[in-house]
Amino acid sequence: MRGTIESMNNLTSVVRQNDGKIHNIKTKLDKTTTLSNETKSRLDSEIIRITKISNSRASGLCNLKSKVSIMYNELKEINTFVLSFNNNTLSNNQSVTELRKLCLTFKGVVQKKKVSRFYVGGIDKRNGSEKLMRKYRNVKVTLIRYFDRPNKRTASAQLNIISDDEPYICDPHFWPSGISTKPWLSWQQFVNEHSIVSNRLSDHRPILCSITLENSVFTYTEGEQSTRFVSWDRARKYGYINDYSFALSQHLWTTEFPRYKINQFIIEEYYNKIVSAIKQAEQETLPYSIFKPYLKPYWNKSLTHLRDIMRLNRIEWLNNCNCHDIKCDAFYCYKQAKRAFRDAQRSAFFEYESAIAQKIENDIDVDQKSVWIILNKRKQKPHTYTALKRMVLYLRIVTI
Repeated sequence: MRGTIESMNNLTSVVRQNDGKIHNIKTKLDKTTTLSNETKSRLDSEIIRITKISNSRASGLCNLKSKVSIMYNELKEINTFVLSFNNNTLSNNQSVTELRKLCLTFKGVVQKKKVSRFYVGGIDKRNGSEKLMRKYRNVKVTLIRYFDRPNKRTASAQLNIISDDEPYICDPHFWPSGISTKPWLSWQQFVNEHSIVSNRLSDHRPILCSITLENSVFTYTEGEQSTRFVSWDRARKYGYINDYSFALSQHLWTTEFPRYKINQFIIEEYYNKIVSAIKQAEQETLPYSIFKPYLKPYWNKSLTHLRDIMRLNRIEWLNNCNCHDIKCDAFYCYKQAKRAFRDAQRSAFFEYESAIAQKIENDIDVDQKSVWIILNKRKQKPHTYTALKRMVLYLRIVTI
């Protein structure tokens, strides 16, 4: 019986242990059930969300499909347009090639680099020249117009350079001491900047005149007039008048009209600046007619005086009427002055020739060397063109 009771007690304890385990399993099952329910609810919500997303995506895909079909149709139209454009391009290329074949003999003009122009003054003629200016410090020079000043130590020039070298020219340490540079202004620019009426300007030197003001500021006398005369024929023939106008514009560029109270001293100073600018431009650019004694050895002061009187009478005749009526006083005075000058010139020439003939006659037996010197000087030398013509004729004869 004891064994049975002990076994029963053991079984009871085992049953209790199993009941505890079952209870633990039951609690776990309950927790699992609740967790599964929560998971199911989450899955249902996710299914609903995925369904909504799929529906929206399906609608988006439908819209995208419709857009793609529209774009496809547009691409077809673009392809047709591109094909037509390619066909037109091919036809144009063919026409261009034909034009190139036709235009093989033509050449294009290469665009030149921009040029800067400067006025260079104060050039020492003993140490400077046009060739030295072209090679000075390797500046790229496109043009030089060298203005020689007769009977002066200095000269000036118009210098055209490549615009890339402009900073070097503008540098004050670039040139030797005594040389000044300014930007070159055309005559039209100078007229526009200084408000000058161009039709009131002349191309000759100022006419000698005296202006009477209060207290008579300045007067001129005959001794102050220049003895040299400008050769206007050469100036017009070789275009020196344009050079003179350009140089004058550069010299007058810095001359400003007085803005403060004007009196006689300011007027005189302003007048002197203008006159000096005109004289400097004249000396730099215009050629002078220089008297050559060996061409007219018979000339004397009396002939000079008669010639000046003839010129004055001619100017007065041209200004008054310019007629050829002998009853006109101006024409009559001009013809009388011209006749007197011609008679005096012929008599002077005859006296000179008579003196030379008398000297030859006196020295022919005493000093033949001086006689031959006179004869050789008076011998007319052949012109260069005549000598070349004779040489060509001689060579043709030799070859024949």
